[in-house]
Amino acid sequence: MPKSNITCCYYPTTVVFVDDNESFLDNVLLELDENINTRSFTEPTKAIEYLRQCALVPFADKYLKSLKHDSEVAERFDYSNVEHSYVDVDIFNIHKEVFNPRRFNNVIVVVVDYTMPEMNGLEMCRALKNWPFKFVLITGDATLNNAIEAFNEGLIHQFIPKSSSNFINKIHDIIHSLQETQFEEFSEVIIKNLSACSSASLSDPLLVNFLKNFFKANNIVEYYLINESGCFLMVNARGDLSWMIIKNEEEMLEYTNSAIDNYGNREIIKELQSREKVLFLYTEADHINVTVDDWGKYLYPATKLVGENNTYYYSHIQGVLKSSFFINGITSYESFLTTK
Repeated sequence: MPKSNITCCYYPTTVVFVDDNESFLDNVLLELDENINTRSFTEPTKAIEYLRQCALVPFADKYLKSLKHDSEVAERFDYSNVEHSYVDVDIFNIHKEVFNPRRFNNVIVVVVDYTMPEMNGLEMCRALKNWPFKFVLITGDATLNNAIEAFNEGLIHQFIPKSSSNFINKIHDIIHSLQETQFEEFSEVIIKNLSACSSASLSDPLLVNFLKNFFKANNIVEYYLINESGCFLMVNARGDLSWMIIKNEEEMLEYTNSAIDNYGNREIIKELQSREKVLFLYTEADHINVTVDDWGKYLYPATKLVGENNTYYYSHIQGVLKSSFFINGITSYESFLTTK
């Protein structure tokens, strides 16, 4: 498991329960947090068929591309002798997942009973071993040793005895932990590539802790990285949108010098020099078309975040929509839960 990092995107997913004891399933789902979307199966083969349609696609497959296959780059560079080709992060497309109304149907966590007549829980986990799921085995006391062996083997990711007095609380904690872990694992290669080719600081523990605490305090249920410096499109359960803008000292200095070199407005230069405001150009087109003279429309009040080694400036922007981001409507998690 990688060290704790921020993820390039995150949203709630569906949890699948598999147990041939229908009454046990009903009782568990009745006690489960209503904000967790679930699907349940009493037959492992039907669950397997469903899961193979709902697996989360690895982010590297969606948002990374080899520069070897970029025709313009290939004309300028010879990659024939490069063992590990450079990759480009298709970062601007990450946020477009917010327009996918089926995103919440993706499955990460599968909770499966050990003892089932058609196929036991471990056999089901083995059948899906190469798929990107996190398996939680629920077991009776008699099969606890089997669960421990499967965990040590890496076949399952957690196990819970059915006799646990705090069974539901454990289920809640494990679901949230494993969902976050999967998004972190899928994001790791994206974050590494961004950090390798830019001033991105997305692995800085100071920034990671700040963002995770902010998301939790502000009930942010989904978020999407929209540029390499650490700016996120954020969505709460109701579907309200906002941005978290983060710039490091190097970026702030770059913007300040650019404003000075291009004879920008004195007030704009002053606000950048004093670090009172941060610049946020929403889109790739903005970076090309918005001149220094117009930067004033894109400056937002900054709050300083100071660590032992780095200093950041952030701004939480609410109530400002950029039409090019929202050509389509989005399905909120709240509405998804009420219409499922």
